[in-house]
Amino acid sequence: MNNVFLLVKLYHIGLFKGQKTGKSKFNTNFLLVLISLLMFVFLFSFMSINIADILTPLRDFTPLLALTMALASFFTFFNVAFKGSNLLFQAADEEFILSLPISFKELMISKIINIYSFNFLLSSIIMAPAVIVYGQRTSAGLAFYLMSIIGLFIVPLFPVVIAAALNVAFETSIGDFKGKKFLSLALSIVFSLSIVFFNQKLSSMSTEQITSLIGLLNSQINKIFPLASYYANALNGLKFFDFSIFVFGSLGLFALFSVFTARYYHFIRERLESNVSHVQYKGQVAKGNNLMVALLKKEFRLYFSSPVYVMNTILGPIFMLIGAFLPLFNKSMLQEILYQIPGDNLSAFMPALFAAASAITTTTPFSLSLEGQMYDWLKSLPIRPKDVFNAKILLNLMLIVPASLLASLIFSFSLSFSPFFILMNVVLSVLTAYYVSQIGILINLSFPKFDFINHNAVVKQSMAGIVSLANGFFLGSLLMFSVMKMSLAHLKIYYIVVISLLLILNLFVNFILKTYGYRTFYEIGP
Repeated sequence: MNNVFLLVKLYHIGLFKGQKTGKSKFNTNFLLVLISLLMFVFLFSFMSINIADILTPLRDFTPLLALTMALASFFTFFNVAFKGSNLLFQAADEEFILSLPISFKELMISKIINIYSFNFLLSSIIMAPAVIVYGQRTSAGLAFYLMSIIGLFIVPLFPVVIAAALNVAFETSIGDFKGKKFLSLALSIVFSLSIVFFNQKLSSMSTEQITSLIGLLNSQINKIFPLASYYANALNGLKFFDFSIFVFGSLGLFALFSVFTARYYHFIRERLESNVSHVQYKGQVAKGNNLMVALLKKEFRLYFSSPVYVMNTILGPIFMLIGAFLPLFNKSMLQEILYQIPGDNLSAFMPALFAAASAITTTTPFSLSLEGQMYDWLKSLPIRPKDVFNAKILLNLMLIVPASLLASLIFSFSLSFSPFFILMNVVLSVLTAYYVSQIGILINLSFPKFDFINHNAVVKQSMAGIVSLANGFFLGSLLMFSVMKMSLAHLKIYYIVVISLLLILNLFVNFILKTYGYRTFYEIGP
């Protein structure tokens, strides 16, 4: 088991270790990751408290546990569904590892632990705050907390198994279908849009309707996933028999999955490798063009050659445009939804919402790593780091700014927003997008990942992705939550102050980029 522990340790160290191996650099990166995780804990704690406040008049906080368990399972499922086969069956250094005194069994155990451990952390961040809030509101005893802690370890097992199985089945059956990338991207966008419309519908419901919906969802979940009913009943009534069924049922399913994966590992891997369609991206700078135009064309070729890259960075502009076009088709529904927002004026809230959408749209945390082996070629060209960074930042701005301008223009006509707040929409969106773009470059310089098999490893499995996501969500949430209960007069002053602070922050980050960033650009590489 020492070899298993060593493999797991090396995998997790590699997740947040930068290009440099010095202890101080390692500690700095670890601190950044820790801060990012604490940001997520803060956000889900705030969410749990708000849900508990809504449920207080009903004096029944059981839906809080059900919702957070469903949310944790949901995130775990889609986290594994998009990359399960990559984590289990693809590894560039596998042949080298097996040439060492390490058995295939030990390698498989380490892979299964790796895919479980991250999703355990994800589930814990979502569910632990809800458990604490539930315990405080209901004065729960020690038995509840002990069962909840055990449940945190068990909840990720079922969604991990189902998602990994579906991912492998999809990847092995779809084969060399030429439209595979487009199909994956289309399905992801349709799924994301479904979530948006569901959230909009949920926002217009009363507490009684939400409670009824939660009951319906619980009954459907119990039919699809019977173990969920045992979990809910166990925690709500401290029923140890139901809890035992939930624990041992989940463990049994996970054990069967592990045995099946180990037995058919080589067969599945051969099928996956035969179906791999390599990205046809060449990092060529076009001749005869202006340097910035040529670099920008290269960035667009890289961007649109990777569906997973597009899917993880395009949601902000899509949400802006959906929100803008919705009142053209159903104005009354949008107004009914948006007027649920606290505050004196609907239009006053939109700049914060636009800025939040911009904060979660950032291409730069992955753009340097995705150069792969071409990064050394890029460094050898007579091009300043400033030009490379500006091209990558400009790509991100070109995703945000047109969508922000178009959405603001449509809102100004469809909902009669005041010119001041329309201007705030655009200015805050641009400044926020510029900030996260610059920060994204710095994050990628601190957490480069050039030794990847496919783009999933960079976009979904790197520490740069986790840190940038935490930064974007924290900034967006801070902007939205801070304006919810302000008066209209205070909001105008608030937005001017925020714009001033963002200008100062952008100048400060730009200074770091010109010093630390330019130097580090030449120090890292494949």
